[in-house]
Amino acid sequence: MIINCIVNRAISRTDTEEDLTDPLLGSHVAVNEEQVDSEEEEPISNWDLIKDVRLTFACMCAALSYFCDTQLEPIFAPRLEEFGLTTMQIGYMFTIIPLTFIPSMMIVQYFPSWIARRVTLILSCVFLGAATYFNGPSQLFNMPNELTYIVIGQAFSGIFVAFLIIPVLPEMMTAANVRFEGRQKQRVNSLSSGLYNASIGVGQTIGPILSAFFYEKYGFRSTQDIVASTAVVYGILYFLCGGGWKAFS
Repeated sequence: MIINCIVNRAISRTDTEEDLTDPLLGSHVAVNEEQVDSEEEEPISNWDLIKDVRLTFACMCAALSYFCDTQLEPIFAPRLEEFGLTTMQIGYMFTIIPLTFIPSMMIVQYFPSWIARRVTLILSCVFLGAATYFNGPSQLFNMPNELTYIVIGQAFSGIFVAFLIIPVLPEMMTAANVRFEGRQKQRVNSLSSGLYNASIGVGQTIGPILSAFFYEKYGFRSTQDIVASTAVVYGILYFLCGGGWKAFS
């Protein structure tokens, strides 16, 4: 809940009511709340936005970031108990992600304009996956079963969750505004915000459920391998199928 509030404050800094400024691309999208188009236009629906591949891939990054974060909630404490940690020490371990998330959330707003948002999102997917491998530590890569690796994974997870979640809404709005103009643009911005928050809810919901299922079936380390591989594969799909390669050209 605290992280969600921080995210909303960060996005409100990026997208003001009067003006939407892209902190990563430096692009400028005017949002005039008083603009009225007298012509009759067909209403825009959520489905019209979902059909936009660029917008949808960006939107799902929000779900992925919260999925990777919340999947630890039901299974992390039992895992740490295997190392003999006390309740207080386990509590400290749970603070690592927020402690690295907060400064990273502030830093990402000041990325130079020549770094495209899609570049940030795609690389964050891959690096968040890499950090999650450390959370295991990964059996897939035969990492030593040591607490140090988990601490490293937690620290970098907080960084790349921030890098993955903050640029999502501005990227969605920019993608939508490429297609819609006039009064439609006003509605598109509202619908984009709704889809963004809905995707966060999806990630928060399926994260604990799926991780608990995989934990019971395969154990903690294999569960982290599955989650990490999901993030990496999604980053690759975003690059190949979501138009991400265009941002790298």
